[in-house]
Amino acid sequence: MPRRYPVNSDDLQAIKFTGGSSGMPKGVMQTYRVFNSCIASMIASFGFDMNDRHLLAAPMTHGANTMILPIFAVGGTQLFMGQPSPSAILEAISSMRATTIFVPPTVCYMMLEDDRIDEIDLSSLRHFIIGGATIRPDVVARAMPIFNHAMETCFGQTEVPQIAICMRADDWQDPANHASTGRATVMTQIGIMDAAGTLLPAGETGELVLAGDLVMKGYYKMPEKTAETIIDGWLHTGDVGYVDERGFVFIKDRIRDVVVTGGFNVYPNDVEAVLGQHPDVVECVVFGLPDDKWGEAVHAAVELSK
Repeated sequence: MPRRYPVNSDDLQAIKFTGGSSGMPKGVMQTYRVFNSCIASMIASFGFDMNDRHLLAAPMTHGANTMILPIFAVGGTQLFMGQPSPSAILEAISSMRATTIFVPPTVCYMMLEDDRIDEIDLSSLRHFIIGGATIRPDVVARAMPIFNHAMETCFGQTEVPQIAICMRADDWQDPANHASTGRATVMTQIGIMDAAGTLLPAGETGELVLAGDLVMKGYYKMPEKTAETIIDGWLHTGDVGYVDERGFVFIKDRIRDVVVTGGFNVYPNDVEAVLGQHPDVVECVVFGLPDDKWGEAVHAAVELSK
């Protein structure tokens, strides 16, 4: 018989490495409290039930894997497909009658460009969840009726996983919310702080900070970095935004220089290091620019040798 080991809610459940926006790997210590809070917050926020059929289209290493246990917990079903592509995902939703799927904005953009998008049956969808990056407001308006008025989104970081903020489909129908990420979930508290660490009132812009049971224990063997990130119980996200008087969060930009393209982080220093190996390159700088398909696209300014 398997042996069951007793654990406490604050015992370490996993160490998940993230580069954040510095590119320097940090081991995020997630406790059982964090893990269980993520599951509970998913169920409470999205209202999953035994009728949900979750199509795993995004890589298991992406945020999509956090949907698995919440849906299993309520008796739902996991649907697996072959090599995913925008066209194949659309076909799988239709043929498998999927109710739930998690995709980054880039995949959503590519699905919308499919020749069959206005013909394929997507009426089974209940939760078309966008995550990993911010989707453009104009796409929300266009895509909402196409995806059965089921578009939703959530926000988190490895340090506060996946579901600190959530936008349900009913709220996202409102054009006033198309640029918003949603509101705080059941186990998370949201604040906006200025540079001095003062919480700001509704409508004022500052750094987004989060507190609650989703917050990590700290960074593995990095107490100084932990102390810089979690101050008086508030985790500093490095994102700039504001919360309106209704409690909806609007994330405007990032403090750091990471380029988020297609839902994944690209570190300019890494790209510069590769470009700099070319014998004709004297100097280079890498940065992100807005892109209709990828959210942001990586660009470089290069000085060539004479």
